[in-house]
Amino acid sequence: MTGQPEPGSNIAFVIDATAVHVTDNDGIPSKYVLDADKQIRMNLVFEIDGLVIPSMDGQKYRVTYALAPLTDTPPYKAVHEGNLRTALPSPTKVYKEADTEVKIPAGAVKPGLYQLSAFVQFPKNPGIAAFTTLPVIEVIEEQP
Repeated sequence: MTGQPEPGSNIAFVIDATAVHVTDNDGIPSKYVLDADKQIRMNLVFEIDGLVIPSMDGQKYRVTYALAPLTDTPPYKAVHEGNLRTALPSPTKVYKEADTEVKIPAGAVKPGLYQLSAFVQFPKNPGIAAFTTLPVIEVIEEQP
């Protein structure tokens, strides 16, 4: 989903959250059904571009993953913080995988249905953000 400011809106700075990847500890991408008894890894893919990004080198960003319950289970939130690497001559414009990854311990998310949202924010610039949401996911407890 588009960010604020969205791609194509200006030449100075734009941001876009393009995907969120979810994998449980068996290593299989598991967007919609996750095992509560395994570690869950999530990473957001976001892209930045524009004339001012070289001046943003080192600026902190915060990626938040929010699991909002759709059943009688508690919500869960995980955060990853990082720093932009936008110095010339090779500014990084795409952040993903280890740049944004959180590892949720096995058992931390209780079995149930959740809406997963992921967003990136810049504490120094509160008006800059990008968001994306997955369809409903289910966290299950495997039966023996």
